[in-house]
Amino acid sequence: MSPPGCRMVSDYADNDGLTGKRPLGRQNGSIPGALNPPCRPGQSLDNPTPILQNRWLTFEQYGWKMKIHTGDTVVVISGNSKKASGKVVSVDHDKGRVIIEGVNMVYKHVKPSRRNPQGGRLHKAMPIDVSNVMALCPKTGKPTRIGYRYLKDGTKERYAVASGESMGVVAPAKKHYASK
Repeated sequence: MSPPGCRMVSDYADNDGLTGKRPLGRQNGSIPGALNPPCRPGQSLDNPTPILQNRWLTFEQYGWKMKIHTGDTVVVISGNSKKASGKVVSVDHDKGRVIIEGVNMVYKHVKPSRRNPQGGRLHKAMPIDVSNVMALCPKTGKPTRIGYRYLKDGTKERYAVASGESMGVVAPAKKHYASK
């Protein structure tokens, strides 16, 4: 059953004898033959609110910033591959996932084709959510969080929060971030 103020096609009884569904118009002034879109709670046909096509927001739409970059050495802190470490091969910013070499390996069964005439089983790494990994400190070798800071000349760099060790420059020097 759809929320009050909204009607969906499946809310009606069998009236035409063929499909069991008949489209109706608005509740107040019915428009013959008009099909009402599905509504969400809080919506009505007179005052519709925009509906996102995809209900899952991307990592950046939440306002989060991915601090793990390609080439970082990380350790898995939860899941089946817990305590495994490796280098980050690729980063998917939209889904918030990373692929680490040698971690979360699965077999992919490949059918023989022109490209791969032998077929068989491929051993490949699958993505892991970025919340399940932590970067390793370059100085101590222990898991650490990553922070950002500006140097005296105005360059932006990533650093290991636990030790304060630099993890590489992110942005070139900017005059308004340079300390005076």
